[in-house]
Amino acid sequence: MQSPDAFQNTITFRLLTEADVPMMHDWLNRAHLRQHYQPLPISLEDVAAKFAPRLEYSGRTYCHIALLAGVPFAYVQCYKNADYPDYSAEIVLQDGISLDLFIADEALRGQGLGPQLLQAYLRAVVFELFPDETCCYICHKLDNPQALRASQKAGFTVLRDVIEAEAPARLLVFDKTRGFC
Repeated sequence: MQSPDAFQNTITFRLLTEADVPMMHDWLNRAHLRQHYQPLPISLEDVAAKFAPRLEYSGRTYCHIALLAGVPFAYVQCYKNADYPDYSAEIVLQDGISLDLFIADEALRGQGLGPQLLQAYLRAVVFELFPDETCCYICHKLDNPQALRASQKAGFTVLRDVIEAEAPARLLVFDKTRGFC
């Protein structure tokens, strides 16, 4: 396999579609996603039900498949915090956008693609969808140091520790007024 540097600037994004549901089912049931993203096995029917409302793109949550050299390798979603008041109250945020992601192919983890993925998504998607927002947030469980390092390498800075989904987590922020890496 080529080094991640060979793929620099070849990360692109497309909206999640109904045709992606079987792939998402496969991805969400992979062992490496159990610890931090999908703790329990999930059925194809449950995946379809979970993502069906998001496929309408009514402006709440935008779901994307990330492609590396044209091949799907990750999932990323973004949303305005104000659209999710329960979540915003949980982590004490009212403004900005939040994002969530995972790299589906375990062999690609730890290769430096996380920061590249985040930077590409911020540039190509987040601030294009939400041009009036200046801050994007990401929250990682404290027991996920790899994700915390990747976000910081992408230009996110630590804001504070929080409890997210009943687990200790760290909230990070990317402020576009400070510029991109």
